[in-house]
Amino acid sequence: TTRSLSMTDAGATLYERAAASLSELRDAEAAAAQQQVTPRGRLKVSLPVAFGHRVAAPPLFELAEEYPEIELDLAFSDRFVDVVGEGFDLVIRIGTLADSSLIGRRIASTRLCVCASPEYLEAHERPIKPADLSRHECLMYAQDTTKSAWHFAGGETVAIRGRIRSNSGDALLTAALDGKGIAWLPDFYLRDDVAAGRLETLLDEFEAEPLGIWALYAHRRHLSLKVRLAVDRLAEALEACA
Repeated sequence: TTRSLSMTDAGATLYERAAASLSELRDAEAAAAQQQVTPRGRLKVSLPVAFGHRVAAPPLFELAEEYPEIELDLAFSDRFVDVVGEGFDLVIRIGTLADSSLIGRRIASTRLCVCASPEYLEAHERPIKPADLSRHECLMYAQDTTKSAWHFAGGETVAIRGRIRSNSGDALLTAALDGKGIAWLPDFYLRDDVAAGRLETLLDEFEAEPLGIWALYAHRRHLSLKVRLAVDRLAEALEACA
């Protein structure tokens, strides 16, 4: 009429069928893109600094070498990046995940290990239980806090003290190797030095549950081939070195 407009029954039926057809077409296009033979384009990944350098970057470099049409863009940062706002295809995070709209796949885990050099242990009584750490010089990872605590199996928490504090795990590792005290670090820091006898792990039977290593990406019904390959490659590499 001159005052209102409404759809006829035939028009409503046509709209519903057309909308369904368009949805199926989009799904078919996405599925075809997912199944492309060659991954291509920029792959922008956010990595924790120490874990990224030590563990995650090498398999991603291998992936880029295997697929020359991938342009690899790695950003090393320990901050929580805005995946969508900063244009990341993939983010690797360690620890407990907060509620998020992101899709997460647990690709591995890392132990938190108490460790010290043989030289330190020769000069000080070896801790037998977590509470013994209160009598030791501990190397503390901290940003702004003035007190630190380490956490063990069964929810046991031990307040620790020490004269060396840093927000760099690498700095604490160096101090531990120099015999300056006892450190509490993820196992990917320690593997080579423990294997070489430069460090010893302590209180292994009291370790808390391992931390998850997560691959996160924005919600998509069809994950791009380059991201799927990157996640799979990282999972394979981490399983091999576990």
